[in-house]
Amino acid sequence: MPFSAPCGARFGLGLASQSLIALSLAVGLLSISVPATAAIPSFALVEGTLATSGGGPAADGNYSVKISLYKDAVGGAPLWSEQATLDVKNGQFQHSLGSAAQIAQSVLQQAAHIGLAVASDPELPRKPLHSVLYAARAAFAESVICSGCIAVGSLDPAIQSDLKNAVKSNELADVAKSGAYADLLGAPNVAGFVKASDLKKVATTGSFADLTDVPVAVKVNTACGTNLVVKGIKADGSLDCAAGGAGSLPPDGIDDVSNGIIWNTFSDTVSGKKDIPIPDFAGPGVTDTLDFPDIGSCQKIWLVLDVANSDMTSIKVELYGPNMSSPYVIYNGGKGGNTLVGKFNDDTPILTGDMNKDWLGKNIKGLWSITVRDLNDNTPQNIDGKFNWTMSILTLSNKKIQIKGDLIVDGKITSGSGSSIESIVDFNLCTPAIKGGPCVASFTGAKTFLEAAKFCASIKADLCTDSQSFAARRQSIWAMQPNWTNSFADNDGGQWSINNGGTGDNHSDTTFYVSPCCYNITPTQPGEQQVAGVRVLKVNNSADKTWAEAIDACLALQSDLCDKGQYYVLRSQGIVTATMWASDHSDNDGNVASSAIGNTSDDTSPGEKYGYACCATNRTTNTCPAPNTEVSGVCVAKVFNSNSFAFTTAAASCASMGARICSISQSAVLRAAGTLSCPGNWSGSHSDNDGNQASVGIGNASDNPPDSQALGYACCF
Repeated sequence: MPFSAPCGARFGLGLASQSLIALSLAVGLLSISVPATAAIPSFALVEGTLATSGGGPAADGNYSVKISLYKDAVGGAPLWSEQATLDVKNGQFQHSLGSAAQIAQSVLQQAAHIGLAVASDPELPRKPLHSVLYAARAAFAESVICSGCIAVGSLDPAIQSDLKNAVKSNELADVAKSGAYADLLGAPNVAGFVKASDLKKVATTGSFADLTDVPVAVKVNTACGTNLVVKGIKADGSLDCAAGGAGSLPPDGIDDVSNGIIWNTFSDTVSGKKDIPIPDFAGPGVTDTLDFPDIGSCQKIWLVLDVANSDMTSIKVELYGPNMSSPYVIYNGGKGGNTLVGKFNDDTPILTGDMNKDWLGKNIKGLWSITVRDLNDNTPQNIDGKFNWTMSILTLSNKKIQIKGDLIVDGKITSGSGSSIESIVDFNLCTPAIKGGPCVASFTGAKTFLEAAKFCASIKADLCTDSQSFAARRQSIWAMQPNWTNSFADNDGGQWSINNGGTGDNHSDTTFYVSPCCYNITPTQPGEQQVAGVRVLKVNNSADKTWAEAIDACLALQSDLCDKGQYYVLRSQGIVTATMWASDHSDNDGNVASSAIGNTSDDTSPGEKYGYACCATNRTTNTCPAPNTEVSGVCVAKVFNSNSFAFTTAAASCASMGARICSISQSAVLRAAGTLSCPGNWSGSHSDNDGNQASVGIGNASDNPPDSQALGYACCF
C-alpha cells in the first residue's frame, strides 16, 4: 500500500545502500557513450530501497518523491531539487539524478548530502554523497590542459584583466568542443604540399599505372628458344639468352654437382728413365724421351726435375714437346750448389717459352724429350752428375671418370658394347666364399706402387694379378684408367692394356695409377688336389686356350691362374707339360722362365693359345692361418733373407708350406716394414726388374733373371 511518513516509511540507504550509490554513480557515468572531447554528463544513477516501518520491503508500485541536494547534513535550504516518480519493486528503486531538473556545476561544487521525501511525508534523514558523484566536477577541467593550475580569481586583478584581453574564451571553447582545424585561424595549407587528387586516384585504383617511375617487371611466359639458355634478366625485363653451354655447367663441373663424389679430372704422370748420367762437356749433352699417352685435354702442365751435379752453374736443361722445333729452356746455370729440384711451370717458372699458351686445352700426347748439358767441365768422359724427370698434367678426360666412394647400382652394369655384365666381380668388400671369380676387395684413386701395395695389404688383400685385373676390367669396373697389378703391370709392348689400361713398358714405381685390390681366397672345391704342397683345382695340358678362355675356366672355380712359382712345382712333378698361361700373362723374358711355363714367347699376346692350370694357396678364409705371421696385413709363412737361393728352390720351399712365393707388391710391403731385407729377392712372377723400376719390391734382382740367380725370398698366402 502507499507509504506516508506517519506509517514509518524509511529511506533505505544504510551502509550497504551507500556503497550501491557510490557504485551506481560510477556505473551511470561509464554507461553513457560520448566522444572523448565531449563534456562529462551532469546526471548520475542512484539506487536505494524503501521499507515499511516494520522493516519489510514497500509494496510494488509507483511512488511520487522529491529528491534534494544539500550542503549540510542538517538544516539549510536545498541547493537543488527535482520531483520524480520511483518504480519500486521488492522495495528497490533506481533513479537518474538530474533527469527531471538539470544539476548545475555550481551545485556539484557545494553538494555534500542527499535527501528524499515520499509524497507528502517529511523528508527522510539525509545521506552523505560519495566520491563517484563528485567525478562530475571533472567537467570543469575539460577546457584546461595543465596540472597544479591556479584559478584566475586567485590572481592580481590587473593580471585578471590582461588575461581576459589575451584569450578569446568563446573561440577557445569552440575548438575544445569540436577538435576541428576549421575552428582555428591560419590552419596549414595541406593542399600546397599534397596533390590530393593524385593521391586519391592511386589509393582508389591500387594500380602501378597510376604512378610514374614504376619498377621494371620480368616478362613472364617467355622463353629463350631452341638451344638457348637463360643467362640473366635485361633492364627492360626481357630474358638475356645465350647459346647452349654458355653460363651452364662447365666440362669439369661434374664434381661440383655431385658433391665431390664424381670426377673427370685427373693428375697423370709419365716418368723418364731413372738416374740418367750427365757426361761432362759432351757437346749435345744427354737426351731422354718419353711417350705421353692420349688421355684427354690438358688443364695444367708441369715438369718435375731432379738434378744432381758437382757444379749446377754449368748445367743447362731444355725440353721439347711433340712436333716442336725450338725447345723450352727450363734451367741455365741460375744457381750454385750441386742439386736442383723443382716443379717447373708450377711452383718454379721456366726461362723461355710459354707451356700454358701452347698446351692448355689441348692433348699433349706424343713424344717429349729432355736434354741436359754440363758445359763447364774440361775433363771429357768424366761423369759426376745424374738426373730424373717426369711430365705431369691435370687432365680433363673424355674417356674415364672416378667415383670417390661406394658404387651402389640398382640393376645391371652394361659394357660399352651393350652386352650384359654378369656378376663376375663383387665390387664391395666381398665374403671369402665369393662365387664367380676375383673378389675385388676395394678400389682407390691414383697411388704409387708402394702406396697401392700397402693399401691392399691393410685390408688383408693384395693388388690384383694381371688375370684378375683383366676379368674385372672386362666388366668396365674402372674403365680405361691405368692400374697397378701385383707383378708391376708391365705392358710388354702395349699388348696388355686389357689388363692394366695402358701403363707403358718399364714404368717407374712412383708413377700414379689406380689401385684395385683382390682377395686370393678359394673355398674348398670338389676334386681339388695337393701336388707337392701346391693346391690344384684344374689342369688343361693342351695349348688350345686364349688368355680370356683360361681365365674364365679358373674364375668358375673361384680361383686364379697359377703363378710361375706354382707352375715350376707342378712341371717338376709332371702334372703340367704344355706351355701355360700364368697369372702375370706369361712373359718369358728371353726364355728364362721356361722351367715354369714352357716355351711361351717374349711379350705374349692375349690371342695366343696355351694351356693353363688353376691354383690356390691353403687360405680358404680371410684370416691368416696359423702358425703364419701377419706383417702389415701380409700373411707370411717364412722369410729367407740371404741371397743364396735359386728360383726353383724358392718355389718348392714355399709350396711345401702350402704357400707361394710372395708377389712383387707383397714383397714391397715386407721391404717397407723391414721384414724382407736381403739385397734382392724372388717373386711369384719371376722378378723381372724392368730396368730397375721394380726394385721397391724385389731389390737389386736383375732384368730377366735366370732361374739360377741367387736371391732371397719370402713365402706368402
